[in-house]
Amino acid sequence: VKQPNILVFLTDDHGQWAAGCYGNSEIQSPSMDYLAKTGVRMARAFTPTPVCSPARASFFTGRLASQHGIHDWIFETTE
Repeated sequence: VKQPNILVFLTDDHGQWAAGCYGNSEIQSPSMDYLAKTGVRMARAFTPTPVCSPARASFFTGRLASQHGIHDWIFETTE
């Protein structure tokens, strides 16, 4: 069985409105447009939580926020 090539493209605060491949002519996103043209472009998506840090933690662990314990964005201080 041939192994598939899988590319995980993980951005932060990046809705459909923020890329040319989804119809926004004012935004220049040539690399994303190329990937969308030659690969797969998502028409629908789901997130287990609307906040970025818990959503990424869910993606990487396969668990819900109630299971991994990250419920808000992670802010590191330099103190």
